[in-house]
This record gives sequence, C-alpha cells and structure tokens, in this order.
Amino acid sequence: MDRTIVILAMALIALIVLLSGCVQPDNPPIDLNAPSGLLYGFKLENIENSREISENAFRLAAELNIDYVLVPIKYPERGAINASAGDLDWSENLDYYYIFELANKYDVSVMPAFYKLGGKNDKDAEKYAEFVIAFLDEFYGKRKIDYIEFQNEPIKDYDGKVSARFKGTPADLAKSNTAAYRKVKEKYPSIKIGTAGFMASAVNSEENTMMNNYYEEYFSAGAKFDFLALHFYPKNSSYLQTKGENGAAYNFLSEHEIPLTYRKLLDDFGHNKSAIFITEGDVAMPFRNAGPDWLEDDEIAILLAERLALASSKSRESRIIGLFSSGIHSQSAKKAEYYKMLLEFARKYPNYSKHIAGEINSEHYWVEEFKDENGKKMWLAFNPLLFRAEAESPENLRAIATGKSIASPQEMFLDVGSISAVRISSLSTTSTLEAINGMITLNLGKEPVFIEELE
Repeated sequence: MDRTIVILAMALIALIVLLSGCVQPDNPPIDLNAPSGLLYGFKLENIENSREISENAFRLAAELNIDYVLVPIKYPERGAINASAGDLDWSENLDYYYIFELANKYDVSVMPAFYKLGGKNDKDAEKYAEFVIAFLDEFYGKRKIDYIEFQNEPIKDYDGKVSARFKGTPADLAKSNTAAYRKVKEKYPSIKIGTAGFMASAVNSEENTMMNNYYEEYFSAGAKFDFLALHFYPKNSSYLQTKGENGAAYNFLSEHEIPLTYRKLLDDFGHNKSAIFITEGDVAMPFRNAGPDWLEDDEIAILLAERLALASSKSRESRIIGLFSSGIHSQSAKKAEYYKMLLEFARKYPNYSKHIAGEINSEHYWVEEFKDENGKKMWLAFNPLLFRAEAESPENLRAIATGKSIASPQEMFLDVGSISAVRISSLSTTSTLEAINGMITLNLGKEPVFIEELE
C-alpha cells in the first residue's frame, strides 16, 4: 500500500476518535475502502424482550470476540408522536437501556437497525429522521455507535408499486433514508450510515428483476448512504435453482454472483465508493417438514466455512466489509465453538489470496488460500454440503430443501510449494504433516480444516 495512503488513513482514524469524545470499542471502525479483512457479528434475536436472552447474546459475543451485535430498533408504540419531545419509552419493545449496559459490560459494540415507525407514519421522512435522532441522542453517549442501518427489508412483499412492509414506494424510502442521513451526519458525522437492509435475491430470477427495478427507483430518487446494507441468506435466496431444475443438487456457490451483482448495481448508479456490508445472514435454507435443527453440528460448521469462503473471496472485487450471521447465540454450543475458531483464523489470516480447488455445485472438496500480514499462508478446506430443493409452490419459487448430502471422506491433494511441513487444525484434532515434493495428501472428513504453513 502506498505510504501516503497509510498516513492519511491513520490521520482520518485519529480525527474520528478526537471528534467522537466517547468510549471507543476495542476494534475501531475500519475504513470503508479497506482492501482486506471483514467485520464480524450477529443479530440479536429477542422478540420476548428477555434480559436473559440479551445477556446471553452479549456474553457469547464477547467470548467469540465479535465486533458488533446488530440490534433491531422499533418505534415505541406508546411513545410520543413527536420523537424529539424526549419522552419515548425506549424499553417497551426491547430494553435498549439494558442493551447498552450489556454492551459496556462485555465491551461489545451495538449496531442499531432502525426497522420502522409503524403504521401510517412509515412514509413520513421527517418523523422517521426524528425517530433515528431521538434514539442516537439517548444512547450515543452511553457507548459510541459506529454503524447504523435503516428500514428492515422494505422490498419484501413489494408488488411493483408499494411495499407491504414499508408501506411506501422506493422513492418514499429514498426520501426517508436521505432525511435521516442528513440529520445524523449533521449531529454525528463519524457514524457510517447504511441503506435500508435489502434482501439479496438469486441472480437472473424474477424476484431479482423486480428488485433491480426497485433499486433503480430508489437510487434515482437520490438516496444517500455510506454503504449498502445487504441481508444475505445463502440458499434461502436461490429462486434461480428451482426454476425448471427441481431436484438439482447445488452448494453455496450457487450464489457466487450475488455480491458481484450488487456491486454492479452500486457502480451503475454512481455509488462506486460505497461498500457492501452483509448486516444479516444465515447458513441454510428451510427444509420441508423439518424443524430448525435439521442440520447436524458438523454440517453447520461446513456452512459457516462456506459463508466465510464466499464473502472473503468476493470481498476485494465486491468491496464487502462485513459479515454477520444470524442466530449464532440461539444455536448449539458446538456451532458457537466452531464460529469462534473460524473467526480466530480469519483474523489471523485476513488477506484472501486465491481459490485453489472446488467447482460450483460439485461434491469435490473446496480449498481457499489466505495470508497473514507477513505473507504466511493458510488454507481453509472442506467438503461442500449439497442440497436438493424444489419450489415452495408454482407461484412461489423460493427454494425449499428436500435433501442434503456430503461426499466424505475425500482424499485431498494440496500443492504447498517450498513449504516443508504444515499444521492441520479442526475442532477435534491438531496434527502436523510433512510435505513430499511440495505436496501434502490427507483424508478430508466432515469437519472443515485449517492448514497452516509451519516455520
């Protein structure tokens, strides 16, 4: 990196710290233009407004060394009509005072997602902006807020004219977001502001075409933002896979073009400097006639590895800066344990290098190469989890899984060049392996493995 750019970047970070005058998180906000490294987090799922659920989430976030917890912010139903009056009940839907106590207790940052005003006021740009500012006025000083997101998935149930969830047009949404953006930047200039949380859809699907029309109107109406907030649920968004190909087997890279599609959308509308932040996401599609635990722990570990591989491999060209995974705190302990291991390696080797092995929708093992800041190599390897799916109905082409499979074990070959030996780590074992003529060979089982260059 050019030395001048490094100096300017450091000066910018110092200026933000100076202006904020508030508590700084351990992991300061990264430059939206950063070429490598991702922010990690998960979404708080707490519709019961349970203190126990909130505390467990922030405790686990601290244990996993998560950067941020995404917290849905809803307008208090019994609150004042004029949000600036200062008498809103911010503990009605979710006790946000307690949330920020936990954020300080566990030293984990909060990323507010301002879901909606509710009812007929949804389209009122000024009232929405007041709602956002009222919350920030109340809580910004309790812990510095680095990133915010606006309405939740406004495209959902969009019929080509208005959205049932937002109750307005794309132009109305742009007006609402722009009004809030300007007010926030005027009062809290260091906060990075996202769009509404847009749901990703499969490339070239009918839904994607409708979404493109929505974006065109949204961007054309002058929406202002620092980054595109993308809700990316791999395999949930695979409408394309079920159109004329019922029963086709596929893996996570069925969605490999989705980040590039959204990058192109941003660039086409003049937002080439805006990054993509995956602020919400999960690992698997719904399974017909099965509950949420239809995946085994080892399979969830594979899907988490797939998500990291997909986001990391597209981070440079698509300018992805963050990766959230929903529901980590509500799943098994083993899932959290593997997620922690995944994050440790991701932070140790933040620079994605190249794709080594694996083909889209194939059972063949997958390998991605990463490097640390000194160029030391690490390879993430796993056997992909394949799904078979069918359309939910003739009218709704949402993919519903009907089966799953994994080819395991597989004999894996890896060219490590001049490296003489490697360390192989998984949740259950750690071992070393000597290279023979620049190659290593191993039996790759169900668990993803991390292969590190030894000194």
